[in-house]
Amino acid sequence: MATKVFAELESIVTYSQSQQVDLNFPRESNESMSQYENRCWRLRCHTDDSGIVELPDKTLARVGNVIIPGMIFHRVLLESVKSTGETIPGRGKKTYLDAFRTGVMVDSNVLIGMQGKEIEGEWISVDPRGRPGGRGVPKKFPKFPAWKGTVEFMVFDEIVLNQSKRGVAIFEEALEQAGRFGIGRWRPIKSGGQYGRFRIVSLRIESVDTLSSAIENQAHMQ
Repeated sequence: MATKVFAELESIVTYSQSQQVDLNFPRESNESMSQYENRCWRLRCHTDDSGIVELPDKTLARVGNVIIPGMIFHRVLLESVKSTGETIPGRGKKTYLDAFRTGVMVDSNVLIGMQGKEIEGEWISVDPRGRPGGRGVPKKFPKFPAWKGTVEFMVFDEIVLNQSKRGVAIFEEALEQAGRFGIGRWRPIKSGGQYGRFRIVSLRIESVDTLSSAIENQAHMQ
């Protein structure tokens, strides 16, 4: 039996995205690098639509609603579990990492209540090849001062819902630490940055069987 965990999360600090700009929109021959950045920077955000539109000021934006890709939360959850190295009681040196890797998935992306054409941006100096200490060039990235949304986790290995020695579910502890690790560009765990941290507002757990029964009952009533 599978279980769904609905995690309502909210940002603590600014969140920023850095998706690669679509190669179908290269720099034009008469365009400076800063002009190109100013025209295409919004394409670095993630949305629920693959379309791209030109705005009245000739800059480009992604169509649809801005999302945080669900897989990002699974990825940072694995980083969190791996960092603790906590072992499963009664299983020797076996940690919870495999249980989270194969027994947990994220069911959907997270909408944060904004459209691709509405986002804010910030200019920063970035090394074009990602080399530490390299010479920086100005680039513009989407940033979101605040967001709030619900992440739907599907849990197939319920050992991750067991209580830890500290009396809190292993899953909840891992997600709390994931919030300190952060998501997106310039997050603490990867670059020593300050963006991307979040906190848990609430957790709700439902069995998939319960959800299926509710759907079936609703169908019979129609």
